[in-house]
Amino acid sequence: WDVAEVERQIASIDAAIAGGSLSVGTTVLSSAVESSCPAGTFVAKTVAGGSKVCQLCPTGHYSGTVNSASCTACAVGYAAGSRGMAACDICVAGTYAASE
Repeated sequence: WDVAEVERQIASIDAAIAGGSLSVGTTVLSSAVESSCPAGTFVAKTVAGGSKVCQLCPTGHYSGTVNSASCTACAVGYAAGSRGMAACDICVAGTYAASE
């Protein structure tokens, strides 16, 4: 590991978070400022200049459209096993989607 490079990266991430261009989720970066929010995300807020703060849909939810206002819970028999899903997957026979 190059300690100096790691420190530069940490400083860069800290500056982005402080500047409002990144938001840290529970385990990964979960939002970013974009011109439009892709499927699998929703528009958390719109900032000056029209840029959008995009937030990943949580596990068990999906967003299949660009610039969605919210994420939708998967229907019975379907699951979104990770964050940022654009669609729910059908549960395989003999399995079920556990609720969070």
